[in-house]
Amino acid sequence: MQTPVIPSKPPPSLEKAIVSIGSGVAFKAQSTMSLKEIYKRILDPLDHQATEIEHLRGLSGRERDHYKSGLEAFTLSAQFPARRRKKDEMISHTGRLQIDLDEKDHREANLGQIRSQLFEDPHIELVCTSPSGKGLKAVMLIPVCDDPGQHEMCFRAAERYLKQCYGLQMDRATKDVSRLCFLPSDPEALVKWGDG
Repeated sequence: MQTPVIPSKPPPSLEKAIVSIGSGVAFKAQSTMSLKEIYKRILDPLDHQATEIEHLRGLSGRERDHYKSGLEAFTLSAQFPARRRKKDEMISHTGRLQIDLDEKDHREANLGQIRSQLFEDPHIELVCTSPSGKGLKAVMLIPVCDDPGQHEMCFRAAERYLKQCYGLQMDRATKDVSRLCFLPSDPEALVKWGDG
């Protein structure tokens, strides 16, 4: 059996890390944007974005899930061709991994404390409140991956790391390099801007 190749390329700056962004799970009106611009939008949301997030947080259950599925979203880990968000067709990898921490998985924990702890970690670039307001989203720096298999290897390593260091269980769906991240609105998001 062949040993998997572990990627070793460092992640690009926020300015050079390009992602795909579109509307809802259907990913309509797809375009591209740098992660630097995405992070700015999280911290200082457009008026319609802030209004949508506020409305979302007033909903519950299926109604919330249905409404969320129409919000603006981006592919944090990679850029994809127009109208084709398939993991095997990624154009470039950002060297970043989406971490979703749901309140239901961490009921005993203080999400504010987790937020601070994670941001102190040298591998974490951003921590913010999820669009629903019920959990946290974080961005972990990982090596740039050449294919979805390498991305999954990085996910598994990150999953073990967060479990061992912080006792956290991340959402396993983010092992998919094409996973959507609904655009949060959090003026208090914690960001390490780096050189980009």
